[in-house]
Amino acid sequence: RRAYCYLADTTAALLTLALRLDAPRVANVGNPRAILSVAELAQLLNRLSGLSSDIECGQEGEVQSLAGDIFPNTAKLESLCWQPQTCAEEGFRRTLGHHVPWTPMH
Repeated sequence: RRAYCYLADTTAALLTLALRLDAPRVANVGNPRAILSVAELAQLLNRLSGLSSDIECGQEGEVQSLAGDIFPNTAKLESLCWQPQTCAEEGFRRTLGHHVPWTPMH
């Protein structure tokens, strides 16, 4: 599972870092409340796009990710009063609506 972060939230995070820090520091950018597996993402995109594609997940014998779950620690950004504003579903809904003209969002 991975944390997804909508581009507007990422941009706001980078601007927050640039404008609120006196010196450059490393910080994680991400949305710890928008965590999805690839299967969950595929199902979400299928539903949002209005498609009824069959999604096959978790076939026995498939190689699992060695990285495991990846969740960002955004405490440094949060200490600068930054919070992601867009949930995963809304972010992907906006993205599909912008880039895929045949989706129900149009």
